[in-house]
Amino acid sequence: LLDPELTMSLPPAITAATGIDALTHALESYVNTATQPISEAMSEQSMALIARSLRLAVAQPGNKEARADMLLASTIAAMAFNSTRLGLAHAFAMPLGSRFHIPHGLANAIMLPAVMRFNLPGNLAKFARIAQIFGERTDGLSLREAAERSVIAIEQLQADIGITAKLGDFHMTEADLHDVAAEAMLSGNVAVNPRKPTLEDMKALLRAKL
Repeated sequence: LLDPELTMSLPPAITAATGIDALTHALESYVNTATQPISEAMSEQSMALIARSLRLAVAQPGNKEARADMLLASTIAAMAFNSTRLGLAHAFAMPLGSRFHIPHGLANAIMLPAVMRFNLPGNLAKFARIAQIFGERTDGLSLREAAERSVIAIEQLQADIGITAKLGDFHMTEADLHDVAAEAMLSGNVAVNPRKPTLEDMKALLRAKL
């Protein structure tokens, strides 16, 4: 049962963070190594709905159409990742939540751009398609340049909906990097990530978001 009326009172900050969580579900399913045509189609549809409506849902909390789009996007993304698993952003989100009490959606939002940059070489074509879904002009660009536009698009989306948090805001320090990275490496989501990270890679991704 997807009833947008039930989400009208959700505060903008929670709408933003949970919206990025839904996006991360769709995006990580889309680019990982377990993706397949049906999950890809669902992920693309989910991302298109989010590109169209997340800004509106945050800026206009009473916008029923935007709320309905986000509910549908979240549900479709869940159907996609149910058969594919996710990626490094979600691998990080679990220890970040348990150790530093960072809300799950916000933890994903903090890590997603850095994870996308790291993963670009593992699936350039998919990241270029993500850029297009989010309205980026990719005509005349190399595949790498087009893929890089996907990160820019997601960073702009997060800025537009007021997500500016860093890990340091939750009292995470350099001393915590090893333990958080090591715990994240144990996640089953690492196995399907489009680029295989080392422990040092994981620490570097966290360090970039302190």
